[in-house]
Amino acid sequence: MKSRTIAAMSVATLALTYVQMRLWLASDWSEAAWTWINARLSDGANPGLASDIELIAAWAGSFVVSLAVVWGVRGLFGGRCIG
Repeated sequence: MKSRTIAAMSVATLALTYVQMRLWLASDWSEAAWTWINARLSDGANPGLASDIELIAAWAGSFVVSLAVVWGVRGLFGGRCIG
């Protein structure tokens, strides 16, 4: 792959991850997930840890989905749509 293609795919992946994270953190599901995690960690005694766990899990999931979408779009167009 050309370096321009790699750069374009990286930017697209990070931008899509950012959008997904913003949507997740603004959703009611995020609050429900945090509450569920917090209730299971020391009976709610460590809310900061629950926030960190939710943030890392959401980022990892968003990043994997973003990679799949970017590589999928690239594959649909025969590798010629990005870069």
